[in-house]
Amino acid sequence: MKLLILNTLPFGKLVDCYKWCTYLRKDYDITLICLDDDVRLEMEGVHIVRVSTRGSYKIRGIRYILICLWHLLFFRGGVFVVYFEHCDFLKRVFFWKKMHVDVRTVAVWGDQQTRDRFDRRMRKECLRFDTVSVISEGVKARLGLDKASILPLGADEISVVPKHFDGPFSLLYVGSLDRDILKTVQGFHQFLKLHPEIPMHYDIIGHGYRQMDEVRDYVAENGLWDFVTMHGRIPHTQLQPFFDKCNIGVSFVPMTEYYDNQPATKTFEYVFSGLFTIATGTAANKEVITGENGCIIRDTAEDFCAALEMLAKHGAKYDSERIRQSLRDYAWPNIVDKSLRPIIREMA
Repeated sequence: MKLLILNTLPFGKLVDCYKWCTYLRKDYDITLICLDDDVRLEMEGVHIVRVSTRGSYKIRGIRYILICLWHLLFFRGGVFVVYFEHCDFLKRVFFWKKMHVDVRTVAVWGDQQTRDRFDRRMRKECLRFDTVSVISEGVKARLGLDKASILPLGADEISVVPKHFDGPFSLLYVGSLDRDILKTVQGFHQFLKLHPEIPMHYDIIGHGYRQMDEVRDYVAENGLWDFVTMHGRIPHTQLQPFFDKCNIGVSFVPMTEYYDNQPATKTFEYVFSGLFTIATGTAANKEVITGENGCIIRDTAEDFCAALEMLAKHGAKYDSERIRQSLRDYAWPNIVDKSLRPIIREMA
């Protein structure tokens, strides 16, 4: 069967899409249309059509839509759309073709009116498609998509190296730096001052406009360059050395209504790699973080420091293999077989 996947993010930026292709490519003839990027990942068995990002946001959006329309004109097979604004235009033009739309994220802007408008538009656009899937029950309820199926977030083992949690502490954050990450650095610093005898290091991977300078300034002002390293953006395929080295994962998702039901990819990846995971208390994180694989905290520097204190006292009781096994049902092969393949079969 032929499968056309439409995802505006460059290939590899959305881990979910990358993993879907990984586990479907032996059984399906996959074509993926995405936006171009400086880092061009390839995958054997997947034909990748990259759309230029030259010009304004509006120009590249129109260019992407036009190229999708051209491919849809001649395509015979299942069409899987990862939601993007105005994606329903494709369905309105090719109304007779079976198309599925999937929602990976809801609006996370600070202004509630803007979020509500975006959610209403997203719901209206999704209802034009033949079938819909969403990432979680919380997202399904928020958008009022009662008939949507659940296509959960999954994870693979990035690292199989056994971890020990009685010191030294090697922390890892991977994700956006526009999420109050400064608080984690401040909490790390508080703990470091209390326990200078414990060898520690904090690797921060990602990019962001709002807090990057603030974090750099704090690290410089407090002489933490020997303890905190900011690596910038690193492709997902190059993260293994960090997951091999580190034993504590940081899932610092903002504790706001609009992030509450949004699962965090890195929460799953930390746990699957055997890292003890310090996670903020969003509803999505509470569903997967237990006393066996990590701890739940508030989004404050004080709570972050307290989590490290707890681990310093009780780290010897944690086992990296038990941590890995705690979320085994969320392994990507299971997600693809149990949740994604039924969706694709329905498109046939």
